[in-house]
Amino acid sequence: MDAEAGVESELIDVAAVSRYLSALAGGEFRLAEVRDYPIAKDRVKTFMYFDGDARAASKTPYLHVVWIDNDELIHVETQRLGNTSDTTEWMYGEKALYDFAKMDLTGFEKKSVREEYGRKFPKVVRRLEIYRKYAARLSERLDVNLELLFHGTKGGLASFRLEAKFDTKGLSTKALLQELDRNIEALKHAYYEIAERQKNLYFLYALPANRKGTPEESS
Repeated sequence: MDAEAGVESELIDVAAVSRYLSALAGGEFRLAEVRDYPIAKDRVKTFMYFDGDARAASKTPYLHVVWIDNDELIHVETQRLGNTSDTTEWMYGEKALYDFAKMDLTGFEKKSVREEYGRKFPKVVRRLEIYRKYAARLSERLDVNLELLFHGTKGGLASFRLEAKFDTKGLSTKALLQELDRNIEALKHAYYEIAERQKNLYFLYALPANRKGTPEESS
């Protein structure tokens, strides 16, 4: 991501938000251009990312990118939780690499594209659906807007990450930061839960001793 300054929101105290995020993350949140990040540039008014080294970033993986859209909604996004390449190889073995490498997963955020992938690799898509539904349930329980986001490309690769978003209209800077903190806490909870499930998935399927007799998928 390019570190050139992006356009600042006219209604939100971006400097206050950046300082608050930097304090939470233990490193600088930098205003930047969107560049190659997987969101539509025409939707973005302000874009910030955590500009720290790998060690610093590993301490707050649930706080990776923050952007403000044209409607003054704040979006907080995590680091990538995983991708179809790893998950498919774990669940189907190395031979599956040849099959999914030929697939175009552009538009993987669409249910129809995921269903198409699921015809070939149903266990992977069922697992992603479990994560998506978990985020939706947690969203309802905590009264936040959480969502599992997908980004697919050619070559059979689609990644997934979490997002929390909220409307800032009518909020004072103090109230906005409180709401930001509440959403980040929800993201933290969801991120580590799904990350733990991904780790368990690896141990259940990917290790040679566990290749046979793996349990059925469950929520």
